[in-house]
Amino acid sequence: MIIRTGFFCSTWDNGLTTNRKIKFQNLSHKRVIETFLRNLNDLKLILEFCKNNGFEVFRIGSNFVPFFSHKDFKDEWRYEIEDILKSERKNITKYNVRLTMHPGQFVVLNSPDPKVVSESVREIEYHSFILDSLEADQNSIIIIHIGGKYQDKQQSIERFIKNLEKNVSLKRRIAIENDDKSFSVNDVLQISKFTGLPVVFDYYHHLINPSEFDLHDLIKTWVNKIPKFHISSAGKRKYEHSDYLDRKDFDGFKKLMFPLLNTDIVIDVMPEVKMKEKAALIFLEWIK
Repeated sequence: MIIRTGFFCSTWDNGLTTNRKIKFQNLSHKRVIETFLRNLNDLKLILEFCKNNGFEVFRIGSNFVPFFSHKDFKDEWRYEIEDILKSERKNITKYNVRLTMHPGQFVVLNSPDPKVVSESVREIEYHSFILDSLEADQNSIIIIHIGGKYQDKQQSIERFIKNLEKNVSLKRRIAIENDDKSFSVNDVLQISKFTGLPVVFDYYHHLINPSEFDLHDLIKTWVNKIPKFHISSAGKRKYEHSDYLDRKDFDGFKKLMFPLLNTDIVIDVMPEVKMKEKAALIFLEWIK
């Protein structure tokens, strides 16, 4: 088994970030392009850092292009951004780093509110636009959660599947992740059977919201893509992530991964902790 790793959005101190924001009242061509170009420049610097430190995975921040999915975002801004991304493709892909994205919790495809679903679709389309414009390969996935239970878990699952099928073009890049409140690994695996979506296993969420599942079934959901996993440790407050990964959580994750030990499979494991690349460097040493 080969384990690769990386970090997400920015360096721990935000010295480099792909996630700069602007206030909505400041939405303008100048501010959007200016902020996007700064995020893009830092992405290249982060990928250089990844190359020099043995990281092979990076998650681009969802604010890479501020307010892209908003109805007031102009088409001409979109075309300009697309041209810039296309011109930078070689400067991004030359690093051979797997790029992923992870929209925020407000992306809820199983919401009973059609407006929320519509806005969620637009947000996923924006993330796809970024990865497609860079011609990122099939491993560049967009990770989403299933959503809420809304008093009826089965109906909520059926609504997720129905809304996804209405927007089937989104399925090309989406992967679904277990969460810490509503949908366990086993739940997400059952949804995967109907949708064909790969399943991202989050170890920390699994500890809070456990279920029985077969690791080989999870791996099979990825077909010809590299499986992706998340690992983190509990912070001081409930549901908060810690600064660094706790060794006991690494050991627990390692125990779960034992069935893959003597295989030639490649998996990507991202520590979702606040110290980001500092914690990932420690994780890399533990892997070695």
